[in-house]
Amino acid sequence: MDQAKHNLYGLSLCLALSALILSVLVVPRNLGFSPSVLGLVFTGLYALVYKVRPRLFLPAIGMGVGIVALALASCLWALYPDAAWERTGKIAVVILPSLLLISVVAYIPLNHIGKYIRFIPMAYIIFLILLNIEIWFNYPFFRLTRGLDFGMTVKDHELNRTTVCAVLMLLPVSVLAMEFFKGKQKLAMVFLTLLALPFLLKTDSQSAQLAALVMLAFFFLFPYRCRYSWFTLMAAFVVGILCAPWLASYLFTHHAATLHSLPGLGGGGAHVGNRMEVWDFISRFALQQPLAGFGIDVTKNVQTFDSKEIYQSGTYILHPHNFFLQVWIEFGALGAVLLSASLIYILNTLRARLSIPAARIALPSLMALISVGLTGYGLWQAWWLGLIILVITFIIIAIRVLDQKAV
Repeated sequence: MDQAKHNLYGLSLCLALSALILSVLVVPRNLGFSPSVLGLVFTGLYALVYKVRPRLFLPAIGMGVGIVALALASCLWALYPDAAWERTGKIAVVILPSLLLISVVAYIPLNHIGKYIRFIPMAYIIFLILLNIEIWFNYPFFRLTRGLDFGMTVKDHELNRTTVCAVLMLLPVSVLAMEFFKGKQKLAMVFLTLLALPFLLKTDSQSAQLAALVMLAFFFLFPYRCRYSWFTLMAAFVVGILCAPWLASYLFTHHAATLHSLPGLGGGGAHVGNRMEVWDFISRFALQQPLAGFGIDVTKNVQTFDSKEIYQSGTYILHPHNFFLQVWIEFGALGAVLLSASLIYILNTLRARLSIPAARIALPSLMALISVGLTGYGLWQAWWLGLIILVITFIIIAIRVLDQKAV
């Protein structure tokens, strides 16, 4: 009887994650609440099914609580305290319950989900096929779900979030798809990459394209067995984070014009000049209060930045499009130091505790997430936080599958 309950619980968990993947095709914003709901539901069911208190995955819980605590502290000195309190409450609701989902997949007995994990890559493959149809055949599902006829124009950027989601899930899901390819992960990854290639060639999301390149580069080229390569990567992050405002202003002053003039990088492509101008005026604003910043969500409430408006029209921006600089403007050097320490901890954990096959899943996925965070979305967008949680969930399942196969 207990085994039947365990199997039903495992089946329900895998089906829920599979359904979440498919839902992203038309409603990527549901990631803002879905991981939290799944975390609460499956933690409660875990206690009922297994009759024990669910274990918490303490590294994730610690970082999540730390993020909320820093946001809460910043409300005390925030330039716009009402907005800071509101944003802190929202991210607490998004982050803290969703961390329970990570705990569930980290500690559920693997044999209770082993037979049902296949539903996740099956859903992902269907998702990729439908996304290709969507992008290449004039967005039929987008139109259907929003009641738009085929005579109305749909802008290409409408599916940018969905495309980013597809890329960031690719590598961990390729591990879960191995059983379809006689246990060969690289073959599964090649298949999924080829399936993703058509929409990557046509997508309007340069962040997704960059993330795919970063992911593949770190999968194939990073020297995982050399510890000095890990330490070099850690050092690069520390320097990049601590020097981010000065580096952004220097690059804008000396290189923006050249980069913006290159084919594919200018106004008709990646809008590099626009991004660099935003980074410049955000950096100069952040350095007006460099120690502790201006409080969470400050950028959204500043109505006029000191912009030269060379590439980016207007002096208002919702978020910095770069989470290093967002940490600086919101939390100052305090946030930059804490972010540096967090990344060192994560990278050193991957280096010291994971097998090479597992590290080749976790590190490229992490680097792809970081690349999107440095070029695309605001750090506190609910759907983006939910996507990070979902990718971490799949990474943990993938690592556990690889470790089981290694035994």
